[in-house]
Amino acid sequence: MIARSARAAAGFAAAALLLAHAAMAQVPAGQWIVGDSAGLAARMMVTLLHAADADGLRPADYEVARLDSLLAAGADPQTARTLDAALSAAATRFLDDLRGGRTASPLGPRRDGWEAGTALTAAIRGDSLEQLIRAVRPPFAQYAALAAALIRYRALPPLAMPDLGRLPLRPGGAVAGAGALRRLLMALGDLPPTAAARPIAAPDTTYDDALVTGIRRFQARHALEPDGVIGPATAAALGTPASRRIAQLELAMERLRWLPRITGEPLLVVNVPAFELVTLDSGRAAGAPALRMRIIVGDAPRRPTPMLASRVTRIEFRPYWNVPPSILRQELLPRLRRSPDYLRSNQMEIVGPGDTVLGDAATPALVAALAHGAARVRQRPGEGNALGLVKVVFPNRSNVYLHGTPAPELFLRAQRDLSHGCIRVEEPAALATWVLQGEPAWTRARVDSAIAGPTGSRVALTHPMPAFVFYTTAVVHADGTVHFHPDVYGEDRRAMAALRAVSR
Repeated sequence: MIARSARAAAGFAAAALLLAHAAMAQVPAGQWIVGDSAGLAARMMVTLLHAADADGLRPADYEVARLDSLLAAGADPQTARTLDAALSAAATRFLDDLRGGRTASPLGPRRDGWEAGTALTAAIRGDSLEQLIRAVRPPFAQYAALAAALIRYRALPPLAMPDLGRLPLRPGGAVAGAGALRRLLMALGDLPPTAAARPIAAPDTTYDDALVTGIRRFQARHALEPDGVIGPATAAALGTPASRRIAQLELAMERLRWLPRITGEPLLVVNVPAFELVTLDSGRAAGAPALRMRIIVGDAPRRPTPMLASRVTRIEFRPYWNVPPSILRQELLPRLRRSPDYLRSNQMEIVGPGDTVLGDAATPALVAALAHGAARVRQRPGEGNALGLVKVVFPNRSNVYLHGTPAPELFLRAQRDLSHGCIRVEEPAALATWVLQGEPAWTRARVDSAIAGPTGSRVALTHPMPAFVFYTTAVVHADGTVHFHPDVYGEDRRAMAALRAVSR
């Protein structure tokens, strides 16, 4: 009885939420009804709601079972009014979810004047509900690729974890579960279907060359060293259930719904969990990135790089590094008190109001001025500058930007959450050249000259381009392969919990 009451209360709450949603959307009454029964638009909309899972959404969130019952109840005025209100509520919530996400975006609400009820009414009148759904979906090529990958992962057959025996398992070693491992890799697409063709008499108990090739491909897709050796990390990835990968794909689609709408203009995207930056000549068109490079991001968990949406406005060559107040207080001042010559040996200087240079010796008076915020420290441009020789600026409240580094050896590490929050890039000259592609005078030769030049310079973009600092652990590459990355900041866990709460 208690469980039944709880279910009834939950159903009532869901219905109330949907009706409140319809009221806020200001959907005209009676738009789904012809006479005393559902019109063709109503039946089409219910069909589209049933297909919400194709977008990584939950049809149950839109009360599809209740809508089916109302459609089947026949024609009478009361049923028609109930169906009309319920369907308007479900449809507007679905459109809002599809366009902006089911949970609150860390980027804040989108303020572009779009209103679900208005768009829905126009689509009903124009017999264009399917076109409306297509227009509302995020316009990124990645979104369509994720939707296709979601279909594939949902269709995976139940697969048992292979018996790998004692780890690490090296090429040529004996493994009792070789056959099961082969079937798993074939199902995931890391081995071709022809891998099943083996001589009948041959025992399938060896970690042979074909399996090693499949494991290397699997490792590369799961942010693991593709060495062909099955250690604990690779075994754990092999044992991750398909439901977890499906949830990652659905969450990746949700996060794309948080982003601002884009046109076909060039796009710069940082993916924090992948420790990777890509540039796209068009965010809407499918195809390989123009650039793909390794990056270093904020340290987890103390200084995570935030999710951002902005536009690149300028490039700085041979920039100064203005030491942030937090680094000055927590790290630099203690060093200066121990070693007054630290500034001089690191090409740093103290500056006051109006960028007046006060010197590079940490006298007690200057240290006191720094401690009270009356002065600050900056590092002179050059090879040893913490920002390297290139800085890419996209305005944001967190003061995060892209820059080079005097320590390129750090890009060889697998896990690269090493910075104070800003993003170090592996190939700053190539990135600057791509960003400046809309400025005809700025060829690669001129970029190289500016980097090598004796003084710093700034270039403002004539047409600032979109830049997203994104967080997703599931990415589909241009060749269709699906890559999964560790949840370096624990954001997947928190976001999935929020989505479960919304569905309840």
